Amino acid sequence: MSDTARMPPDRRRHQCRDIVGVRRADVRHLQSHYDGHRALFEDVIDGGGVWIAPGPPDEARLQRMPLQLGPGRYLGETRDHQVVADLVITQTLHVPSRLPLHTHTVPYFCLVLTGAFDERVGDRLCEARAGDLLFHPSGETHTNEIRAGATLLGIALGRSWVERLGELEPRRRPRPGRQNAAAARVAGRIARELAAHDSISGFAIEGLVHTLLAEADPSPASLRGGPPRWFPVALEFVRAHFRGRFDHEALARVAGVHPTHLARAFRAHVGRSVTGYVHRLRIEWARERVEKSEAPLADVALEAGFADQAHLTRVFRRETGSTPSEYRRRSRPRRPRHRRAAR
Repeated sequence: MSDTARMPPDRRRHQCRDIVGVRRADVRHLQSHYDGHRALFEDVIDGGGVWIAPGPPDEARLQRMPLQLGPGRYLGETRDHQVVADLVITQTLHVPSRLPLHTHTVPYFCLVLTGAFDERVGDRLCEARAGDLLFHPSGETHTNEIRAGATLLGIALGRSWVERLGELEPRRRPRPGRQNAAAARVAGRIARELAAHDSISGFAIEGLVHTLLAEADPSPASLRGGPPRWFPVALEFVRAHFRGRFDHEALARVAGVHPTHLARAFRAHVGRSVTGYVHRLRIEWARERVEKSEAPLADVALEAGFADQAHLTRVFRRETGSTPSEYRRRSRPRRPRHRRAAR
């Protein structure tokens, strides 16, 4: 037995330089890459799926058989893992190690939270440091060398997001490798939302990933034009949730911008404030409900998102020039009056 094998697990974890972190389900697949090194995988550190590999692997075999990893599966110790809006977001800790050749079955973004690593894709070498964001298409084969440890955030795209990417022109899809600083800042906000984990985090993460894809657009700015890249995300969120309860802070989190900047952009591109735009959507919804149903106006007010019937009436009159009751009477066809037969 080697000196490394005799060490207690906690010491072995720090003494061994060539450590490969894998999940238990991948161990047989990974073992197949290390012919003649079966003893390298006898110990699991603290049950966390970190496997000791004190000897050099068979590089030729690794080149022939890359390890395939599914959504949210990475060669590291999982610290946080959430599934949100068809996204698999995973935070992993990586000890100093040389990871074997592997590929991912779905496209994903990788944000370096702490530490650094080198990544090789074919003949291309990328040095990723804290704050960098990388994009990996599905099926891309690469190796990594983590010299001093790293904490990474993986954002794996589900089927609906892959379909959205497919709808984009090829020149507007994220390019493999390092992304621009603006996209990296958006990914940093996603990491903070993952840590917040409150009632609005799911909406915020979904909106931020839309913004991330927009920021990762490599086409020249002159070809895009129009409002800021995050603006369609904010607009779509308002249209989807105008009847619910949310405020400027929540909407700003979804867009990934400061509330004051959000308010200015809304007035500039919509012609009214966020509140005014929400009121307009609510009145459009309430007007159709008033016209086509017999529901009490108090119920319509609450369903539309207003505090009460009086609130609905004030905003309805301001937007349409009449009260809901007057609008209901005018929208109903008048019944013909029957003349009394002459005696």
